[in-house]
Amino acid sequence: MGLASAYALLPSYSFEDPTEMYALADKALAKADQLAHNRSESAGTRAYLGFMRGQWIEAETAFRTAIVADPSDPDVRQMYSQLLGAVGHIDAALAQARLAQEIDPLAPVVADRLGILHLWLGRDAEAERDTALARELGLDEVAYPETKILLKLHQHDDADAVDDLRALLGALRRSDAWVGPTIDAYRHPEKRPATIELLDRALAAGDISARAYYGVMVLLESPARALRGFAALPHRGGNDLEFLFSVDAAAVRRDPAFGELMHTLGIEAYWDRFGWPRACRRARSQIVCH
Repeated sequence: MGLASAYALLPSYSFEDPTEMYALADKALAKADQLAHNRSESAGTRAYLGFMRGQWIEAETAFRTAIVADPSDPDVRQMYSQLLGAVGHIDAALAQARLAQEIDPLAPVVADRLGILHLWLGRDAEAERDTALARELGLDEVAYPETKILLKLHQHDDADAVDDLRALLGALRRSDAWVGPTIDAYRHPEKRPATIELLDRALAAGDISARAYYGVMVLLESPARALRGFAALPHRGGNDLEFLFSVDAAAVRRDPAFGELMHTLGIEAYWDRFGWPRACRRARSQIVCH
């Protein structure tokens, strides 16, 4: 079970191929099931694997099993929070993260998780507090750098955001020529059409990653490009999907193509079974979000 958990989590902390690691986790779980008295002991890892594979209904069921088996496991609560956030239930995700922190107040990952959720909700002061706590508890400064940069943009600390983004791109050996114009266009909507063309050229030339392109298109309120960028991500993390339910992505959610994406990803089926988020509803045959 320990090996299964390690294999499942490893791609989130390093550069191993998720498909390969998840296959190894499956093998370890199969061995654990042969040795254990019941499968509930490994339900948390099984749930996390289902979540990372986009198996929303199976993951929800497994997380509920894991929580019944051990309600005081902070890791399961924190991972369940990730599933809930990915399917748009940000408030419920926040509640699970708070429960995890009550169980283990010294967990840096849980503090960072709370910071990310507060960021999605636009509660910047609380996000800054939680991020500082995670850092104080020992979380590496490079954990989810994009969310730290976004927080600085929320706080209108554009100069630091630009510096951090350029430092990140330098570490990744990518061009930062698009950074200044993008932040300027973020503040001045009339400049967005020209900047979006610049970013399109940068993407074609390989000067901007698919993840960065996706993120800035959300911020520049270009739904079609944002959703194309999301679809092009080689490996979608929980934060990539959660971002679409943040305060920054309202323009993307209002686009009819967002509802189509929720259907394609199977999230609509999850909502039908476990409840719809506040941001979305069904209107006849369509999904309408705000």
